Amino acid sequence: MKTKTTRIFDFRYRSVFSQRDLAICLIALGRNGEALRVLDYAHQHVKFRGKYDVWYAGASACCVAANVRRSEGDDQRAKLDLQRFVDEPSHALMDQPEIWTAAFVRRHIAGERKRFGPRFDSPDLSVAVEAMTWWVATLLFFREMAVLGFPRKGKLNVARLDFSIGKAMTLLRSRLQSEAI
Repeated sequence: MKTKTTRIFDFRYRSVFSQRDLAICLIALGRNGEALRVLDYAHQHVKFRGKYDVWYAGASACCVAANVRRSEGDDQRAKLDLQRFVDEPSHALMDQPEIWTAAFVRRHIAGERKRFGPRFDSPDLSVAVEAMTWWVATLLFFREMAVLGFPRKGKLNVARLDFSIGKAMTLLRSRLQSEAI
């Protein structure tokens, strides 16, 4: 995965998502420093040019980096980096505040778990890892956006998100270690 991803380091949305997924694997393996270098490269170089797919990919990578920084006690840097993606709307959270409510987020998270969960046990490692990293990224996106006050209507249970993130990372770590990537 690392070799494949580093060959395509650019700032198209698929590459940014691949960089984010590689970083999530590195975090699961306890390699936070390497993960932050990958994530910072991905999200700091994305430019908003009216294309929301790459902007969302950058925001997603930034949320993963923010979570690592927050866990290491650097809340200020985490918020500063994330603010860049809130200033230019990265997702429906700014454009559709009436729709992007806590209830909507909870339904979305449940739907994503249902979508990705069956692939966690895939015999094809790449399928399993892709599903697990997308699941972790989804949880981290909503967890970090909650810190910034999104959604505006209702409240998310951040402790529950943290528990789910920890559980998902443990599952990913176990799979990666069992396959010895």
